[in-house]
Amino acid sequence: MASSAITAESVIEALPWILEERPEIKYKFYEIIEKKFPAREEMNRILEELKSMREESNKRFEAVDRRFEAVDRRFEAVDKRFEAVDRRFEAVDRRFDAMHEEIMSIKSDTVRIDSDVQEIKKSQKEISVSLLPFMRRGGYHFEDTVKGVIEMALKIKDGKIEHFTEEIDGEEIERDAYVHNGEKILFEIKSRVQRRDVSYFIRDIKLVEQKLGKVRPVMIGFLIDESALEYCNKAGIEVINPDVDLAKEKEAQHN
Repeated sequence: MASSAITAESVIEALPWILEERPEIKYKFYEIIEKKFPAREEMNRILEELKSMREESNKRFEAVDRRFEAVDRRFEAVDKRFEAVDRRFEAVDRRFDAMHEEIMSIKSDTVRIDSDVQEIKKSQKEISVSLLPFMRRGGYHFEDTVKGVIEMALKIKDGKIEHFTEEIDGEEIERDAYVHNGEKILFEIKSRVQRRDVSYFIRDIKLVEQKLGKVRPVMIGFLIDESALEYCNKAGIEVINPDVDLAKEKEAQHN
C-alpha cells in the first residue's frame, strides 16, 4: 500500500490516538517539548526580564515625557518673553508716533511763528516809515522828548543836545550827543536793539571820537537781543533797558 504524505495536520490529528495506544510515547513527547521550548523556570525568568524591561522602558518614557514638559515650559516662557518684547516695541512705536506728531506740531508752530515775525517786521517798518515824517515835523519838540528820555534814563538834567554830520564813504552820517557838565554822551535810542545795530553804533562812536574826543556811549532800547547785550558789554557801551535795569536793582538789593 502506497504511503500517504505526512503533514503537520495529520500528525496533530493522529497524536491523541497514538498517545492512547502507546502511552510510553508521551515521555518521548515531553522530552521533545522540553528541548524545543524553555522550562517553566526559564519561562518565568524571561517573563520577569520582559517585565523589568517594560518597567525600565516606562521609566525612560516618563523621563522623556518630563523632559518634553520642561521643554514645553521653556517654550512657554520664551513665548511670554517675546510677548513682553512685542508689547515693549508697541509702546516704543506709540512713543515714536507721539514724538512724530509733536515734531510736526512744532514745525507747524515754527512756520506760523516765522509768518508772525515777518508780519511784525513788516509792521515795524511801516510804523517807522509812518513816524519818520512826524519826527521830522516835530523838530525841536522831538529833540526835547529825546532829551527827556536821556535825562530820565541816566538820572541827570540840564544838559543839551548837539548835532553833527559826517560823510563816510560817500554816505552822510547824522548823530546827536547829549552834553552834560562837559561830558559828551553819544546815544542811540531804538525800540529793539539787535547785534547789527551795535556794530553800526560802534562805527559811529569811532567817528564821533575823532571829531569830539572821548565820549560816553549809551544804548537805550525797550527790547534788546541777548547777543546785542553781550556785544555792548564787550565794547564798553552802557545799556539802558527796563529788563536790564530791573535785574541790576534786584542784584543790588540782594547784595
